[in-house]
Amino acid sequence: MTLPEFLTTHFSFGGSWLLYLSMGAIAVLSFFAE
Repeated sequence: MTLPEFLTTHFSFGGSWLLYLSMGAIAVLSFFAE
């Protein structure tokens, strides 16, 4: 699953709070991936 698909799926099913949660998780993963 690509990043856009991941965000779209979470936004569609859960609304904006899941979008923000997903973005937060991505930020954390990006931080640890550095």
